[in-house]
Amino acid sequence: MVYNVNMEPISKEEDTSTYNFDALKSNVPFIVNGQVVGQHPDYFDRSEIYKQNFEKMGSDSKNIKIIKNFISERECKILIQYINTFAIPKEYPVKWDEKLEPIVTRKSYVNVEPTYKYVPLVQDLLEKEYGFPVKNKNVFVGRWDVGDNLDLHVDDLGTTSTNHMATLIYLNSDYEGGEIEFPTHNISHKPQAGDLIMFPGNMHYAHEVKTITSGSRFSIPMWFEFV
Repeated sequence: MVYNVNMEPISKEEDTSTYNFDALKSNVPFIVNGQVVGQHPDYFDRSEIYKQNFEKMGSDSKNIKIIKNFISERECKILIQYINTFAIPKEYPVKWDEKLEPIVTRKSYVNVEPTYKYVPLVQDLLEKEYGFPVKNKNVFVGRWDVGDNLDLHVDDLGTTSTNHMATLIYLNSDYEGGEIEFPTHNISHKPQAGDLIMFPGNMHYAHEVKTITSGSRFSIPMWFEFV
């Protein structure tokens, strides 16, 4: 059973319904730098709130915000120790082939209670920095191992269209590779333990995660939806 941050159970049916497989089968791709990064924005029926926030936010590189030492290195080490001792990872697909078979998976730890305290802190900062009220969709710990990467993509143009704002807290630095890159903004960031990165999930912020070449990268992703 999967739970949201309020510890309310999410049924298997509800969990899988967040994936819009019609979007994966659509022949209306959105292309950035010659790569398909998701379905065309016109494919999705956006709310008025989304449209207003999208227009107000624009496409400025300043919307990619990196906050150093958001949590301490000591907290990061304690969290990783907790995860390695008590949590069991599950494999979740993050990319599918033309037959809707998963070809890239992410190791995720759900229901890691020590991470819940960061949700209101991140949400408060997110709303102050961007000026939009949001609600949290989920929080978990993701682990990327040697060979793992993620091609260029847009967070709310894939199998879900409600990843309006993305945030990640990075928990360690003892790995190689794993940079997050925004090629249309000429930004590449090698995350350090305690870093928080925030950015819009829309079409202007296509990004990729470079291949992990040694070690494992731990992070706490959270996505937020406009309200």
